[in-house]
Amino acid sequence: MEKNITFAPAGDQGIVINFGDEIAEEINRRIRGLMDSLNNAKIKGVMEVIPSYTSLLVLYDRHSISYERLEKKLKAILAGGQVQTTAKRIVHYIPVCYEDRFALDLADVSNITVLSD
Repeated sequence: MEKNITFAPAGDQGIVINFGDEIAEEINRRIRGLMDSLNNAKIKGVMEVIPSYTSLLVLYDRHSISYERLEKKLKAILAGGQVQTTAKRIVHYIPVCYEDRFALDLADVSNITVLSD
């Protein structure tokens, strides 16, 4: 297991796996890979996995699996090199237009946010 990965409790039914404090594509790839591996492993008690930029939140049923046992399973997955993403990367492009005829509230928003239009 990589040494910069840390584990921390999140309430009484969550565990946060931190991959560092830098937002980077490689960290995101590792997080998505662990998320896919957990979804495929179907560990009893794991209810949901929620990714963020630098961490993965694993929500679990504490009546089905303990924090300690889940942490051990997660570390085994990470140490075993079983972390790989199967999802294709999808990039969404959202067109925007700030021309006056389409941005009817641009002046109001600029005034409120104290930004130039």
